[in-house]
Amino acid sequence: MSENSSVYCSGLYFSARWFVAANAAFEGINFIILPDRESAEYCAADLYSLVEGDKVFFLPDSGRRMERSNYKFSLSVQRTSAIGKLMEYDGQEKLFFVTYPHALAEGSVARTFTSDANVLRLRCGDCIDREELLGKLGEMGFVRTDFVGEPGHFAVRGSVIDIFSYSDSNPFRLTFFGDEIDSISIFDCGTQLSKEKRNEAEI
Repeated sequence: MSENSSVYCSGLYFSARWFVAANAAFEGINFIILPDRESAEYCAADLYSLVEGDKVFFLPDSGRRMERSNYKFSLSVQRTSAIGKLMEYDGQEKLFFVTYPHALAEGSVARTFTSDANVLRLRCGDCIDREELLGKLGEMGFVRTDFVGEPGHFAVRGSVIDIFSYSDSNPFRLTFFGDEIDSISIFDCGTQLSKEKRNEAEI
């Protein structure tokens, strides 16, 4: 079968559709676009069990209109992960992206914005004026909030600055001693607990 061929199936219901899709898909990026978030979530859940390896990505909207919740946080993380995978795709594997029109219509960071000129790298031991850092985050389009809940947010509490970068599926927590970055870690938005120490953060 040629990669330019079209495949039409009818009479398939529930998981049978995704079984056929998983086996008929071509090498490269395969988009599966469903009418709404709920049907896309069901499809992604089926594909996770049908496709081996980390090759299925659910691309939801960010849930911006939703109240703060673990579910909203989960949507943001999945969206960030899917967009990140799209940006770094090297054409060497078969990938599935499951989404829906509302999610596709929502804006995301352009590839040109993720060039080195627009990336802020912070390392433990770096000295940086905190007001200057906050100003830089504002220039980069980050929004100051009480608590970070999605990519593009940052929050300040005393000597601690939390930043949810577009380059990671978890937010960074920077602890300062004066103007020196004393420690960097990633943390869980839901529990606010640190998960892992890092030597640097890429914003």
